[in-house]
Amino acid sequence: MMPWRNGVLACLLGAMFSGLCAQQPAADSTSKRAASQAKTSSNVVNQVAVQSNGLPVPFATVFNINTGQAAVANAEGIAAVPVWGVNDTLRIQSMGYETVTLVPGTMPLNLIELPQSMVEIEEVVVQSHAVAAGAMTRMSTASLDRMAVKMPVLTVETTGELLQGSGQVHLQMSQQGGVSPVLRGFEANRVLLVVDGVRMNNAIYRSGHLQNAGSVDPFAVSQTQVIMGPSSVLYGSDALGGVVHFVTRQPGFSPSGLEVDGKVLGQGSTVNGGWAGHGHVSVKAPKWGSLTSVSRRAFGELRMGTWRAHGDSTWGRVPWLVERIEGRDTLVANPNPNVQSPTGYDQWDVQQR
Repeated sequence: MMPWRNGVLACLLGAMFSGLCAQQPAADSTSKRAASQAKTSSNVVNQVAVQSNGLPVPFATVFNINTGQAAVANAEGIAAVPVWGVNDTLRIQSMGYETVTLVPGTMPLNLIELPQSMVEIEEVVVQSHAVAAGAMTRMSTASLDRMAVKMPVLTVETTGELLQGSGQVHLQMSQQGGVSPVLRGFEANRVLLVVDGVRMNNAIYRSGHLQNAGSVDPFAVSQTQVIMGPSSVLYGSDALGGVVHFVTRQPGFSPSGLEVDGKVLGQGSTVNGGWAGHGHVSVKAPKWGSLTSVSRRAFGELRMGTWRAHGDSTWGRVPWLVERIEGRDTLVANPNPNVQSPTGYDQWDVQQR
């Protein structure tokens, strides 16, 4: 009896274990199917267009407050938003637009409208005015009239000499066309140059000296204002060192009727073989005026003196010149070492007002 009972017990145990083993794969497959269905449902998204006045809002953010899920729109304003429930609340926001919150029951199908966020700033007017004559001393302003320059008008070849002759401005003139004023130790890239209220430069033109003032016709300048000290902040950060304001001749009016006048002048110099000529014609009427100004300046090679009191006979001499020969820079002997070459140039200045 015992062997028979043991055999039956073994059969029962084998059947039980075989059933459990057969049910385990079924349970695993069921759990995997459920997880796959859940994953598939979580990947379901809605394509939502975020617009403002009919134009797409790129990179807008759509945030589901209930689930914590978020989506960012692309450059065309299309956002792939996970499917939301009937009780979910969406928040849509983007820089420059008002934030929109959509509560349950107001969910759109495929379009979300964002109104623009208007930021109003009070008007700011920045102006620079010519300084009144009575306030020039208080504002550290020097007004340089042509008659106040300590040299005859006919000996002035450039606006730089006009400034230098006043004794108010230090000038760097590395050559004949070089006119770089220095105010309070600041070179011309920190000095604002202005012609009749129009800026000639700013602080980012270059580093170091700036020769733009040499392009101003000295015969057409009627007055030069040099503004130094803190008063130069009226013109902004470009006037860190100060302001040199060139005021040119203005066409006048004649209440009594038509009036025509003009002036012609010329000058020459032996140090550089240069010459200059200027002429202007002014037509005045009760209600209109006209001014035509033409100047021509020609400068030859700059020549230095032969007498050197310090005893160094070679100081400042230029024994060699650089010439372009067959596409190469070549040193050529200077026939006259006291002549700086090439330093000559011509300049035309024409003004019509």
